[in-house]
Amino acid sequence: MFNFHNRHYIFRQSDGQIRRFSCDLRQNLSTSTLGRNGIWGDVTVIARNVHQYFYAELGQDDFYHILYQDNSGNINYAKTDGQYVKAFPVLNSKTPAVYNKQLYIAPLSDEIYLFYVLQHGNSFLLAYQVLRNNRPGTPKIVDYVSGSSIPCFVLYDTDQNIYAFYQSYDGKYLQLGYKKFSTARKHWSDFTAVTKHQGNCEFPHVIIDSSGTIHLCYQRRTSKLYEIVCQHKTPDRNLWSAETVLHSSIHPFENASILQVNDRIIVYWVRDNIIYYCAGPLSGSSWSKPARYGVQPGRRLQCICYKEQQTRDGSSFSPGKRTGDGSSLSPGIYPGVVSEGFKLIFMETEDFAIDHPFRQYPSPAPRDGGTSVDELKSLVLSSFRQLQDKIGQMDAEWAEIRKEMPKLANAYMELSKETEKLSLRLNLLENKLAQVSNPYHGAEPAKYGLLEDIPGGHYRDTASSAPLRDKVPASVKDKPSVSAKDTAPSPEEQQSAAENSSASGDTIAANNDGFPESSGSQTRKTSAEGTKPSLDPEALKAWEEWQGPKEWIEGI
Repeated sequence: MFNFHNRHYIFRQSDGQIRRFSCDLRQNLSTSTLGRNGIWGDVTVIARNVHQYFYAELGQDDFYHILYQDNSGNINYAKTDGQYVKAFPVLNSKTPAVYNKQLYIAPLSDEIYLFYVLQHGNSFLLAYQVLRNNRPGTPKIVDYVSGSSIPCFVLYDTDQNIYAFYQSYDGKYLQLGYKKFSTARKHWSDFTAVTKHQGNCEFPHVIIDSSGTIHLCYQRRTSKLYEIVCQHKTPDRNLWSAETVLHSSIHPFENASILQVNDRIIVYWVRDNIIYYCAGPLSGSSWSKPARYGVQPGRRLQCICYKEQQTRDGSSFSPGKRTGDGSSLSPGIYPGVVSEGFKLIFMETEDFAIDHPFRQYPSPAPRDGGTSVDELKSLVLSSFRQLQDKIGQMDAEWAEIRKEMPKLANAYMELSKETEKLSLRLNLLENKLAQVSNPYHGAEPAKYGLLEDIPGGHYRDTASSAPLRDKVPASVKDKPSVSAKDTAPSPEEQQSAAENSSASGDTIAANNDGFPESSGSQTRKTSAEGTKPSLDPEALKAWEEWQGPKEWIEGI
């Protein structure tokens, strides 16, 4: 899996030898050479119990310089020609503190400049030491830097000037700029700001192309997105170009870098082991649209720092054409694969979007004869070591998967709970919609006291009747109740009613519908007509004048 900080350092010397430096899963920092058969052999262990983030560089004297820290947080330096190794500490940690210290080496003539970032309380300091005759000097401070994953970027040019790019606070935001160190005068310049964005700028990546132009790409933040931006400065001017936004995304551009390949500048970023890039000329006047690289190595993708040593006559094996006086001497940071040799992305073809295999070292060649015993032995040992490394890598990936599985299980359980909640809410909404669309279901509500029976075979909601009852005049509400004792007819009234009934004969009265009335209804009618309650005159008058609410009349 691609990790910008976990790197393989591969160098090609002036005599054509290719050597690799890497730290395996057993925390062994080792070096090996690439044979003609494409197998890494001749392994030499430089140090054990090493933190995986280290830095290696090839000097002009064909010696390799390595800066690393052990598991106690001590920073150590090693120098080797591939066989002989000399290592010693340059900065001991008072308290064991192991973290990414952003190690960097600039091997300039007889002086080796060692850079690192130290945490002091809640602050981070960019510091350096000068190594002369294998003796480290006193640590010195360059400036305060941020505590991000890429707080600074250091590189040097052919004039032996060192550039340190980092963030500085302008009173509101963190802006990117640099300090320049002249090794001839032993002097650091003042901080020169490059960005002027209304927001934080971070993750600097810098190269110096073959013409001496400095190219800077970085990430800046807006209110909602992350942007990857590029600027450049020619050697004959002190002004930087305008900002060019190459791409915007909701994801940060942590695994990104910038390269020179032939006469083109490439800015790339890796997300989920997929490579995306933008390309443009060395002048930086125009850029292609963001595209996806054609061949994707998948989980095998690794971060490779590659550098080819210049020959004695000044030429180089590097695929980048050296057309100017200056060039970036630091290793280029490529995505690639270290297997059966090594393979670099962006090194084979001008059209990166096509499905073309990326460059492989060494190039496959047919075998012309037998193989010696030593070559067979080296082949078997190298194959066994590669198998061990692959098994260790698979174990590490399986451990990562096992760590992710509980998180996925918890997320699934939370999703199931939310689904159940939404299902219950949906059922409640469906029930409410059914009640609103059809509030009366036959005569069933009347059984539960929800509706009251009114004349004409209709029903009225008892809840809606309450406001109507409140509209009855107070005089009517306060009228005295009529008891059964007050309404009972006297004997004289009963006799008079009987005489009137006999006088009418046996004629059966008919109701308003033309049907004969029953004796019961006739009796109720006579009783209702003949009975007069004894009421107060004023209350009786109010009762006779009261018409009732309009809703009652219209409802009936």
